[in-house]
Amino acid sequence: MLFRSLEELGYDERGVIRFNSTDELISKVNNLTADDYYNRLSYIEHNYKMIKNFRFKDVIARLFKDFITENNI
Repeated sequence: MLFRSLEELGYDERGVIRFNSTDELISKVNNLTADDYYNRLSYIEHNYKMIKNFRFKDVIARLFKDFITENNI
């Protein structure tokens, strides 16, 4: 199965700020408060640890394996 979400890679969505445009990102960032940061801090730290240990080659290998399996190659 191909990755469909950040959670499948081990990340926590609660530590992610999603946006669809530059304007939306700027608006969200400008409206962040200290409480927003501290409420998300443990999730941000978790995601930081995940990206530090991220092994791109393992993800690519899984993507190829899943592609081959799903396409009966």
